[in-house]
Amino acid sequence: MSFTSRLSNSWSLFKKSLAVMNAHPRLLVFPAIIFVFTLGILGFFLAPVVLQPTGHSLRDPAHWSAVADSVFTKESIEAERAAPGDRNGNRLVLTPKAMVYAILIYFASMFLATFFATAFYHEILSALQGGEVSIAGGLRFATSKLYAIVLWSLFAGLIGVLIRMLEERVGIIGKWIVRAIGIAWSVASVFAIPIIVSEEEANPIAILKRSAETLRKTWGESLTGFLGIQLGGGLVVIGSVVVFGLVSMLAANLNMPILIIPFAILWVLCLFAFFYTMGVASNIYRCALYLFAARGEVPSYFDRESMDMAWKRKKS
Repeated sequence: MSFTSRLSNSWSLFKKSLAVMNAHPRLLVFPAIIFVFTLGILGFFLAPVVLQPTGHSLRDPAHWSAVADSVFTKESIEAERAAPGDRNGNRLVLTPKAMVYAILIYFASMFLATFFATAFYHEILSALQGGEVSIAGGLRFATSKLYAIVLWSLFAGLIGVLIRMLEERVGIIGKWIVRAIGIAWSVASVFAIPIIVSEEEANPIAILKRSAETLRKTWGESLTGFLGIQLGGGLVVIGSVVVFGLVSMLAANLNMPILIIPFAILWVLCLFAFFYTMGVASNIYRCALYLFAARGEVPSYFDRESMDMAWKRKKS
């Protein structure tokens, strides 16, 4: 199958993902609720640092200076003040206490991301299997998977820390190698959450292995599809920038620059809505590929012909 045909088929599958989203509009609400929940929980962790008593009001720069003194080492603060913006050698360094708290927040963030993704993917898979979508049901299911979620969060978080540490300790060529490793990790773990949702496996290494095996079955359609989605999104952004430029020029020629402000607001809102929708549809697309590759099931709103096109070229 040529790249063009593969891209066309991936786009067809993506449009079917939009149909799933249209039939189950609650899937659009899920990411917004996840965002609000995550902000609230992270705010709970950050509040003790930001709101710590310093003897100054929040509007007083002295308060934020005191907060910085409690978070970063005195030596690194002095070095930063002596040469602000110098990233060649100077860098703010966390105090041991702040470092422990930062690690706690980091792994809490990983846990929250995995927990809510598990809830979200459970409802996507439910929709793809002809079921209903329930926000409360998704959260209840994720709660039942706490053990697997905690293990995967710790594992993924540790891998992320190791990659970051390696990247900071190697030269330019080494950085590119480490970044390539990071990309390989992200690609290999692309089906980890659907596996947590659909299977009883809790061992994170086994989950990663299963994800990589599933990806191997779907690599052509997965990578081409996600590439097509990114390419399509990029073209929309470029087109919108061109339109925005033309409208700005028109407003300037009409000597009505005030028109640019409402149009700019509308432009930003439309872009946000576009990428929000694309993000949900991309997750549906990923789950559809997983169901067909891992179970041989044709997801609801899809058809066997379009799904078969993704794998008929592979002989096992």
